[in-house]
Amino acid sequence: MYDDQYLLDVNPNSKYRTYRDNVNVIDARFIDTYTGIYMDITALTDQSVGYSMEPKKNLNCKSPHWYALEDIFPLKATVIHDVAVWRPNDPIQILKQEYSLNSMSNRIYKDFKFTDNNLWV
Repeated sequence: MYDDQYLLDVNPNSKYRTYRDNVNVIDARFIDTYTGIYMDITALTDQSVGYSMEPKKNLNCKSPHWYALEDIFPLKATVIHDVAVWRPNDPIQILKQEYSLNSMSNRIYKDFKFTDNNLWV
């Protein structure tokens, strides 16, 4: 049992920035040990470290996913559940790239439905 509520678990392979396989692509994980809820942490690096199949994309992680610099920066201040956080400059563009345009309009996922009140019912 942990004495503290939070655990930062860092992948010992996080220093390797090139894509090797689909294992160990998460650099770290921030874990609430009371609830089991966690957040993956993945570093971004510039195009000079890897090889981009998309020349307009400047930043990449090990997955490999590529991002345009202007989609990430400047970071914007926002609030989630009464906590001040920073978000990417264009999160909609990033979500469309990651999950497709259909993911932004499909309101049904498995047995859940997303309502106008932003609630899953």
